[in-house]
Amino acid sequence: MDRPSWISEILALGWDLDGTLYRSFPGETELTDMIRKRQLAAVASKQRWDLRRTQREYRKRYLELGSNTKTMTSFGIDGVDFFTSIWDEIDLKKYIQRDGRITELFERLPGKRHFLISNSNRIDQIEKKLHLIGLDPNVFELIVSTVDLKAVKPDPKPFLVALEKLQLKPGQVLFIGDRVTTDVMGARGVGMRTCMVWGESKAADISLATVYDVGRLFREGKT
Repeated sequence: MDRPSWISEILALGWDLDGTLYRSFPGETELTDMIRKRQLAAVASKQRWDLRRTQREYRKRYLELGSNTKTMTSFGIDGVDFFTSIWDEIDLKKYIQRDGRITELFERLPGKRHFLISNSNRIDQIEKKLHLIGLDPNVFELIVSTVDLKAVKPDPKPFLVALEKLQLKPGQVLFIGDRVTTDVMGARGVGMRTCMVWGESKAADISLATVYDVGRLFREGKT
């Protein structure tokens, strides 16, 4: 791939966590399906709907709000409490494994500043997941928990807080995530460059097949 002309302007990389820094692990579908079933069951119980209506209404609301946390809250269920409780209940070691390729990726990005913004994870949950992946949380100059901010992506607040604390201009940041609605649109909304991983999006400045390909953006010449 050709390196974008703007890549030389990037001083810092912003990262999403869930689905971005860990993805390919045994039981991924099992975990995703389990969480989704709990979401739908909670909404169905709260609204007294059958499953078919719940699925239809949930999808419609999610497309409007762009965030599962916000969608759950819109149905009268505290989305932050819902997801943080799930992460407390799950045996994360069953689903998140050490990934040497991720640690190598960060080692091959010298001179770049890193920060992380994660929806619906407390700081302790974020750090636990990073340790399981094999990343020292200190790799990140700043970790932003939207639980603490009470504002979830794609709300601009988490992104603006990161820019302010790190004293960066939006054009100096490339934000990397796996979701269009929360990561790409949220970062793009404050002027950051955006990178979609594990998929494609025309809304992103660049799309990459895997998160491991991010390192290729910062090698000299073409890759």
